[in-house]
Amino acid sequence: TLGALLAETHKNTRMKSYFIFIAAIVVIAIGISRVYLGVHWPSDVIAGWLIGAAWALIFWSINHYFKIRQL
Repeated sequence: TLGALLAETHKNTRMKSYFIFIAAIVVIAIGISRVYLGVHWPSDVIAGWLIGAAWALIFWSINHYFKIRQL
């Protein structure tokens, strides 16, 4: 969510890509480490990724809506 919202605040496409890329790498690394350490099943991690993506999309959409409405 933070990566998506930070990307929305910048006009530079490179910075947007950077924020999304770093956020995705961190999320993937955390998910893989949870499975590797044996504290979660792969299905738990995939479900968490899907819920997190939906959560980020919801807040990105809300932010985008208010950004367009102010113009």
